[in-house]
Amino acid sequence: MVFRDESLFPVYLDYKIDTSDMSKPPTTLLATRCATLLSSLDHELDWRLSDNEQKSYITAILPFFSEDASDTRLRQTLIAYHEDHALVESLRAREHTQSEANWSAWSKQVIAILHHAGLLWSSDFAVDAEDLAQIAQMELIRSLASFRYSSRFSTWAYQVIVRSVQRHLRNAKAQKRAARPESLDQLPADIDIEQANDENPTTLAEVHTLAAQIEAILTDYAGQRLARIFQLWASADLSAEEIGRRVKLSPSRVRTLLAQAREHLRQHPQIRAWLEDGEGRADCQAEA
Repeated sequence: MVFRDESLFPVYLDYKIDTSDMSKPPTTLLATRCATLLSSLDHELDWRLSDNEQKSYITAILPFFSEDASDTRLRQTLIAYHEDHALVESLRAREHTQSEANWSAWSKQVIAILHHAGLLWSSDFAVDAEDLAQIAQMELIRSLASFRYSSRFSTWAYQVIVRSVQRHLRNAKAQKRAARPESLDQLPADIDIEQANDENPTTLAEVHTLAAQIEAILTDYAGQRLARIFQLWASADLSAEEIGRRVKLSPSRVRTLLAQAREHLRQHPQIRAWLEDGEGRADCQAEA
C-alpha cells in the first residue's frame, strides 16, 4: 500500500468535487463554443472521440467556466482533460481498478519531485525523507477535489507537493525557534541567564541540565564532534551548511549525523525519562 498509515487513505478520498467557487451554470452559447473547439481539437490531434465521449468532456469542464471564458482557456482545459482525466478519476475514486497502482506510481513521483526541488534534505531538523513525502502525498489527496484541468495534472501536482513541504518546513522552523524544551525536536536557543529576567529560573535550570546531559550522552556515544554538531544545530540554530563549514563536513554528512544523534537520544534511557517527566509536569500544570 502507498501509505504507511493506511487508515488515512479512505478518509481523504470520501469527498465530492469542490463546487464552492465554480462559475454560474453554463449557457447554451458557452456549450456550443466548447463543442466547436472540442471538435476542432479532435480532428487536429486525431483523438477520434465518439459522440458520447465528446459530450462527457463538455459536461465535465463546463462547470469550471463563466460565459466570458476565452477560447484559449477552453482549449487548454480540453487538452489537459483529454490527457489526464483517466488518471485523475482513478486517483479520486478508491474503488477504481487502477487507483492503487496509480497511487503507488505517484508515491514515487512525490519523492522525485521533492528531490528535484531540493526539499528532501532542506530541513535543518533532519526530518525523515519519508515523512516529508507522506506530508506531500496527503496534501495532494486533500487538494484533488480542487483540480480543474487549468494545466496538466503533473504541473499542478508539482506545485501542490512543493508548496506543502515548504510550508511544513517553515512551520517546523518557527516552532523550533519559539518553543520551550518539550521535546528533542524543539530544543531552544542558548539562554543568557543574566539577560533573561522574565524567564522562570526552574525552566532555565532544566534547559541547561538537559543540554549538559545531551552533550555527555553524545560524546560517550560517538565523540565530541557529534556532540558539537548537535549543539550547533539545536542551540546555536545553525543550518547544516553553516555547521558543515565549521566542522569541515558536507551538509549531507551533517544531516546524516544529526539524524543519528536524534535517534540515539530518542532511545536513551535518560532522555526518555526526561521526556516522560516533562509530560507529567505538563499534565499537572493543565490540571492546576
